[in-house]
Amino acid sequence: MSLEVTRATAGMVLAELYVSDREGNGATGDGTKEKLFKTGLKALMTVGKDPFPTIYEDSQKENER
Repeated sequence: MSLEVTRATAGMVLAELYVSDREGNGATGDGTKEKLFKTGLKALMTVGKDPFPTIYEDSQKENER
């Protein structure tokens, strides 16, 4: 499944990626607000090269995204 996500996003130009340790999924996440990556490393590996997009992570405040 991970290879499928990588192939699907290979041609995309991404301006923003979303990462969530709480809500993200390393296998099926694609970096969108709806399907977050589990880790920042997964986001960077998917992009693969400069220029890297802005990566948004979980808020440190409780009940805030």
